[in-house]
Amino acid sequence: MSERPGTIRLPARDIVIPSTVSREAQAVMANPRAEPAESPALDDPEAWRAMIAAHDTAIAAMMAGRPAAAPVTVRSRELAGGGRVYEITPGGLGDGDERVYLDIHGGAFIHGGGELCATMATGTAIRMAARVWAVDYRMPPDHPFPAALDDCLAAALYAAGHDLRHPYLSPLNGDFGKGFPPAILTTGTRDMLLSDTVLLHRALRRAGIPAELHVTEAAGHGGFLGMAPEDQEILAEVRRFADSHWARGRGTLPVR
Repeated sequence: MSERPGTIRLPARDIVIPSTVSREAQAVMANPRAEPAESPALDDPEAWRAMIAAHDTAIAAMMAGRPAAAPVTVRSRELAGGGRVYEITPGGLGDGDERVYLDIHGGAFIHGGGELCATMATGTAIRMAARVWAVDYRMPPDHPFPAALDDCLAAALYAAGHDLRHPYLSPLNGDFGKGFPPAILTTGTRDMLLSDTVLLHRALRRAGIPAELHVTEAAGHGGFLGMAPEDQEILAEVRRFADSHWARGRGTLPVR
């Protein structure tokens, strides 16, 4: 395979924890990195199911150990084409409050389904002080593209042999025409999707969509796991963004 012109090769080097982030963020970064698990073969759905189940069970157990921050009401509704939506309502929300936060969970295309979808969205409902619709969408290995829901980066298991440039696989090639809502995008300088987030921001701006981009120094894909002041700063930005657009009567607001 020929090398692209302009390719830069960097020698191996140590990357230190920066002193420019909070002590809490430094502590998170100092935790030993988990060894990446080897993915099963693409044609072994049973192995994928087992790996997904083990991961989701571990996450559910971790979240179960956290005390409930506030009471919520959870209802669910089956979707006609498969999957379901969980409606999570924080206690004390007025009957006439029509604000809705549409939550499309992350999880590398394969994790976070089932009741874990509702569990993760419960914290979102409390933090946003608003009703959340959490979509438990269909995912591989049982439902690869085009049945599964899209995310920002196409993966081999998800794409199932389809052209990775398809608009439903790559939002960068999507249609940001009339009716597309304002967007806020958050990432970090150590996020594996930093470049994708920047490119998506520019695509939205070229289409005339009001879009904000917030980049946190040294943060990875999940920020600092909600354990640092930087995470609270981003949450405050999201709350501000949501409140400003809810106040304009735009209805349901998806925020990534």
